[in-house]
Amino acid sequence: MRALHGIVAALLLSMSTQAQTEPAVETPTPPPRAINSTTLELAPREELADETWALMREVSIQGTVRKDLFFQAAKADLSGTFKGDVWAAVAGPFTFTGRAEDDVRVFASGPAQMNGRIDGNLLLRAESAQTDTNTVVTGAASIIAGALVLDGLFEGRLEATTSGAFTLKGEVQGDVAVTAGEITLMPGAVIHGDLSYDAPAPPVLSPGARVEGEIRQQTQPTIPYTAILAMLLFISHSGFGLMALALLPRFFAGALAVLAHTRAGSLFNGGVAAVVLMFLTALFFSSSLAAVLALVCVAVLVVADACGLVVVALTLAGLLLPPRVTARPAGRALAVVLGMAVIHLALLVPGAGPFLLLAAHLAGIGAVVVYTVGTQRVRRGAPPPMPPPAVTAA
Repeated sequence: MRALHGIVAALLLSMSTQAQTEPAVETPTPPPRAINSTTLELAPREELADETWALMREVSIQGTVRKDLFFQAAKADLSGTFKGDVWAAVAGPFTFTGRAEDDVRVFASGPAQMNGRIDGNLLLRAESAQTDTNTVVTGAASIIAGALVLDGLFEGRLEATTSGAFTLKGEVQGDVAVTAGEITLMPGAVIHGDLSYDAPAPPVLSPGARVEGEIRQQTQPTIPYTAILAMLLFISHSGFGLMALALLPRFFAGALAVLAHTRAGSLFNGGVAAVVLMFLTALFFSSSLAAVLALVCVAVLVVADACGLVVVALTLAGLLLPPRVTARPAGRALAVVLGMAVIHLALLVPGAGPFLLLAAHLAGIGAVVVYTVGTQRVRRGAPPPMPPPAVTAA
């Protein structure tokens, strides 16, 4: 009998030792739960333990979601507890009265109404947005809607953008940046930080509303598109002018002489040439067989315009630089850059800038066309001019 007890004890001891030495088997992480149905309903005591992706018509959650929730629906009502992130795309109305322990990001085509707590950041895009008294957002909040009425407590920075009216009824502990058609702080509204606004009129502070920080209008940095365009054109035209002048100095000398003698005529001829070339381009493009000719017309107009602008630049620089400077190759290169700078600075003249630039282009085209046509006539056999008669001494 004692021997039998000893055998049993030995077996139990070996089994326990083997259990201690065997490695624990890790439980695999369950994959995200995907739901594709008409309605997702979660009762108050129900839970979603897995990360959930849902595509449905209606979402109504009153229970607890322990992982991240991603869903798309026609309308949604969230009144439960959310342990992870919430990502929502809603085609209709969206309501949040629950508690989120992480970030909430909502894109709603309909109105959005919130009266819950978010222990994270809030990103909300909606047709209109309203937060009620029990709303608490501990992180930063960014809200874009057609109309905004905000109550409750925002502990971080608040950024609000609306094309209509922005109304603040609650408390913001951080800074506020608002872009709106009109801004109103209702009685009891408090902003502990700064208020920067972009609106046609200053914010309206009702009696009892206060801003403890600074109130300042946002100075939107206007991108100087005209200046950027002028700089790009200046660089490209100057580079072309330096290269073309080095290759064809006699051509530009002749065109420069034409422009110096007939400035008004060059302007007129340039306008006529530009109109004719554009007309031929449109005419040729109407026929598929003549598309090549249309491209040729475009190329001729572009080259004539670029060369003409170099001629105008040399003319303007000749008014600013002494002849002894422009007589040297380095001086002519300087003249091109200086003249181009003058032309493109004219583009910055308010109102008249585009017209001045157009006149420069047309005058240059006219000078190039007149000089080119005149040179071709001479090459075709036009008799050279008669030399002056010799004067004999008496």
